[in-house]
Amino acid sequence: MFFQKPRWYRLLPSEVSTLCRKACGPLEKYRKSAGIEHDVFSAMVAASGPVVIANLLRSDRTISQLERTLPETDRWAKVVRLRLERKLSHVALETPNSWLRGALRELQFTRFGSFLEMAQYAVEVEAREAGFDRENAEKVSEIIESNQ
Repeated sequence: MFFQKPRWYRLLPSEVSTLCRKACGPLEKYRKSAGIEHDVFSAMVAASGPVVIANLLRSDRTISQLERTLPETDRWAKVVRLRLERKLSHVALETPNSWLRGALRELQFTRFGSFLEMAQYAVEVEAREAGFDRENAEKVSEIIESNQ
């Protein structure tokens, strides 16, 4: 028997839906129990820690291939800077976002000691930008992590 994936899942970009395939059932069960709309839940999944980290890893690999002589710490800062610039270009069309601009300025003086430190920073920025309920966002991340 064929079951169609929920609407929130079909709204995800393919690289995100692939990462969350095994977690689709538990995530849908949680979405229903928490009463979260499909559009909001799709954005919540896309902004979850595991998805953000997977995207950061992909960006880090790409930049390291393109700029082989760039030191690790500079590469990590560049990964986050490019992510923030992309977000800023999208939200600038809708509404000015001063805290996002501030995060981009602050990044000029930030040096990450490890990939994990950079990833934690990016996940925090993502959570703040998205404005999701912290408890729901943590539960979504937990479900994805436990079903990979």
